[in-house]
This record gives sequence, C-alpha cells and structure tokens, in this order.
Amino acid sequence: MPDRLILKPEVLERVGVTFGTIWTWMRDGRFPLARQLGGKTVWYESEVDEWLKSRPFKKYKPLDAPKHPYNRRKRKAAAREGSRT
Repeated sequence: MPDRLILKPEVLERVGVTFGTIWTWMRDGRFPLARQLGGKTVWYESEVDEWLKSRPFKKYKPLDAPKHPYNRRKRKAAAREGSRT
C-alpha cells in the first residue's frame, strides 16, 4: 500500500504546534522534511507517525510519592505573611 501524503493543516493538528515551530524543527533536522506537490506542502504520513512515536514519554511522579504539605498558593501566601513581620 503506498504511503499517504498529508497536508500542512493535518500535520499541525497532529503535532499541536505552529508551522513556524515545525519549520524551525525541519531546518534543524528535528522533524521530517516537507515536500512540495502542486503548490501544497505535504509530508509522508508514515514519517510524521514515526516522529510522533519517537517522542519521549511524560514522566509522572509515582502514586506513592510523598506529597508536599503545602501547595504552591499556600507557600506563596505564607512567604508574603513572613515578609510582613
């Protein structure tokens, strides 16, 4: 089965960044290069899919990690209170 070509709007939707960002990544060799086809910018779907699969996973804290006793808002409020005295 031949590889499907996808247009710029679909690539932008899949990747979730602006074309300026993708252009910079292409220039730096960090994203698959686009092709020109009939005045349109296109990518091979398989190349974009492989790039997406190569992205690192988000790291999460373990569920059993100790929680900080104060959230950020409370810490900021406490810091403000401490600076008033």
